[in-house]
Amino acid sequence: LKYSRMILHVRDLQDAYHARAKSAVERVTALAASATDAVEIRQALDDMARDLAEDAVVQLRELSDMLMFKYGDGFIAGFDSQGKYVAKPDPYPDWWLNAVNFSSGPPDVPAVAEGDTGAAAAAHGGRHRQPQAQ
Repeated sequence: LKYSRMILHVRDLQDAYHARAKSAVERVTALAASATDAVEIRQALDDMARDLAEDAVVQLRELSDMLMFKYGDGFIAGFDSQGKYVAKPDPYPDWWLNAVNFSSGPPDVPAVAEGDTGAAAAAHGGRHRQPQAQ
């Protein structure tokens, strides 16, 4: 996953919510300055907080889904202007691959012997063939 790309989307949503919350607080503050009914002020504040919180949950879930779709597999996925799915490779930079000793890619997966139910099979999540009954 690409934190450096994903965080830009997170910050955009964060900035939008900060602006929206600031505006909502200003509206409630103005109402509090002009209203004489404490119940009306409390209700406006409750409504503002509930609306912001409910929308934040929806927006964060949508953002999470979008980020996984767009960046979740080493490509940058999306749709072109005609609505066709496109995925552009987005490999890690050479300096990072070298720093983590991954410049040649992942190591080969060790073979699991037929019927092996021991440590080698366990290392592969237990995905192995069961010995056949004789």
